[in-house]
Amino acid sequence: MSNFSYPIVLANAFGENIDSVRYSDTAPWPEEADGDGDGFYLTLSDLNSDNSLAENWKLSSTITNSLAQNNATSSSDEIQIYPNPSPQFITLRHKTNLIESYTIYDILGREVSTLRQIKANQHRVSIQNLISGVYFIRVQFSNSLTITQKIIKIR
Repeated sequence: MSNFSYPIVLANAFGENIDSVRYSDTAPWPEEADGDGDGFYLTLSDLNSDNSLAENWKLSSTITNSLAQNNATSSSDEIQIYPNPSPQFITLRHKTNLIESYTIYDILGREVSTLRQIKANQHRVSIQNLISGVYFIRVQFSNSLTITQKIIKIR
C-alpha cells in the first residue's frame, strides 16, 4: 500500500460498495505503520467500530486473519465449529468462554440468521434452512471476544 492517504473499498460481486475507509500515514493515524512493510500494520480494534476514525485502529506487528483459523483448535482464544462442512447443524464450542450470540452472513455480507442471549460454552446451530454454499459466522463471547469463521452448508 502507498505511504500516503489511500482509499480501501470492499465491494460485493455486483460491484456495490459494502464498506470503505481512507487511511492516512499522518496523525491522528498511527504513524508507526508508515514505512516499507517491515514494521507495523494497522488492525481495526473492533469490527463494530467506525473504521473511518483513526482512534479505532491499532498497531499490530503480525498479520492475522480470523477466517483462516483452524476449526479444530481448542486454544482459549479460539472456537471449535464442527462439523464443517455440514448439511443440517453445526456446533459452536469454546473451552473457557461463554458464547453470547452469533450471526451468520452470506458471501455478500447479508445477515441470514442471528441468535442472541445464548450464555453457554456450547450451542447447536441449525443451518438446514440455508441453501448450499459458503457463509461466515460471527460469534460474540461474554468476555467481548469476537471471532468470525467460514462455514460451509452442504446438501
